[in-house]
Amino acid sequence: AEHEKATRELQIALSRLDMAVKSGDIGVWTWDLDTDIHTWNERMYILFDLSREIQPTLEIILNRIHPDDMPGIEAALQNIRLGKTGYDNEFRVISQTKAVRHLRGLAKLERDANGRPWRINGINWDFTAWKESAEALKKNEEKLRKLLASLPLPICYVTRDGVITFRNERFSEIFGYTEDEVPTLAEWWIKAYPEEKYRQEVIQKWEAALGTALENGTDIKAAEYNVTCKDGVIRNILISGTAIADDFLVTFIDITEHKRAEQALRESEELYRSLIETSPDPIIMY
Repeated sequence: AEHEKATRELQIALSRLDMAVKSGDIGVWTWDLDTDIHTWNERMYILFDLSREIQPTLEIILNRIHPDDMPGIEAALQNIRLGKTGYDNEFRVISQTKAVRHLRGLAKLERDANGRPWRINGINWDFTAWKESAEALKKNEEKLRKLLASLPLPICYVTRDGVITFRNERFSEIFGYTEDEVPTLAEWWIKAYPEEKYRQEVIQKWEAALGTALENGTDIKAAEYNVTCKDGVIRNILISGTAIADDFLVTFIDITEHKRAEQALRESEELYRSLIETSPDPIIMY
């Protein structure tokens, strides 16, 4: 009874494994080291672009490997010859039509009762689509980084845990702080807002704006802050941002000159009103 139960459980496990292999498009293979016979499932023939009528051999397999990936494959084979347990490799396979597949391979060496290596079991799967998507994403990220770097406005990218992972040249030009000086928001708060009371007001104001943006799925509302630069100059900066998942892209607009112009205009208007109020004679503007 126990034997029958164990047999049924083994059959169920093998059935589930077979379903997992088929659903994952996984190539399964064995290599009998005594007979040098390679046994493949259907997916392996597809991955290596071989007809089912062809008996796989090591030579045929190696002929499909991309030349640049051969050193890794040869090192893996050498490890197996030395009796090491297996390997975990990424490599490219070139089909008869010169199409390239990116494969990942895992293998494990089996030994007989005397400890002698006699068989290797392995699996391969195709991650070409993932690789191409990752490369396309990397290229897009590089284009975006170049675009952001060239913007005339200071910008920086901040992760949710406060790490500043990117800042453009304009950021450094305006504020003067290097990546080493302000690697995270913690350093930015202290250097950009050295007066403790004002710093706490700024942090509360920013976190409230960020929380509202994340809750409503909107941009971080622009607000004015007095930022102390590395050279000690205090600039009036309009700061806003865009939440990206849990991170955010921050934009800085320097309105210092605009504020100065506003102040100069107000002072001129006050002076004019004062002259009107104190002058005994009417003032005529030409």
